[in-house]
Amino acid sequence: MKKFLYLAVVGVIIAGAAYLYVFQKPHTDFTKISADTTISSDSLFNAFQQDQTLAEQTYIAKAEVIEVEGIISEIRENIILLSTNYGGTISCNMIEMDAQFEVGQSVTIKGRVTAYDDLIYNEVQMDNCSID
Repeated sequence: MKKFLYLAVVGVIIAGAAYLYVFQKPHTDFTKISADTTISSDSLFNAFQQDQTLAEQTYIAKAEVIEVEGIISEIRENIILLSTNYGGTISCNMIEMDAQFEVGQSVTIKGRVTAYDDLIYNEVQMDNCSID
């Protein structure tokens, strides 16, 4: 009985440590991470149109932070859309909208590519975006 109680206490301690390690880590501050790649909005969108599987492996699966250079085509609450010459957009979900942006302004936005939607919005979606 003593052995069982000892194993139960050790098991609870290990489970508690695992919980703290996995669920109590601080969130990643994407504004402090340097970009792995710089690419134009046209090149990024075209990569998904030409070979979606390869682009997903390159940009989405690795979850790397990239910089996208482009021209603002629309501004929403916390989203900036960058135009492309291919009829689609790059949708950047901004962490903060603290700066003044204007449609037609050239910007470089840092963030992480999360999805490609070619059915409804025809856009590459990014999150945790910021402007250095």
